[in-house]
Amino acid sequence: MLFPPKERAPISVEILTDSEDWQLQKLENGFRAEVGVPALTEEMYSKLTAAIQNGETTFFLAKRGYRAVGMCSITRYFSSSICSEAGILSDLYVEPVFRKKGIAQMLCIAAMDFCKENNIVNPSVFCSSKEEKLFQNLNFNNTLDILLIHSN
Repeated sequence: MLFPPKERAPISVEILTDSEDWQLQKLENGFRAEVGVPALTEEMYSKLTAAIQNGETTFFLAKRGYRAVGMCSITRYFSSSICSEAGILSDLYVEPVFRKKGIAQMLCIAAMDFCKENNIVNPSVFCSSKEEKLFQNLNFNNTLDILLIHSN
């Protein structure tokens, strides 16, 4: 088990610029383990990096210095019901030793600001039932639709 660092260092949130950053795969696999799905295969990782490179998905990383300690993503799609580009916020994950420090909220706010700046309307949250309470606690249930996924 990792223990939280003793010294305090600021956390910043930035857009992932290197789709093959090894820290993304580490965080993604941490997220996947927590929601009960298998780790990324090479094929899945290849598809993920392609989606990032072609702009379909944008990842946000919470960093403590150079180390990524959390993430979330916005995936774009065209909504026929509103005839505009829309987005789905997903993959929200913060390493356990960095939780309860406001990092999840920082990530979500950065993602929502990105949506506003890029005319991505009507963002929704795509999450497992394990994550639903987190989004409700972040008060995003008032501004986002929460779409639940159920894993077998």
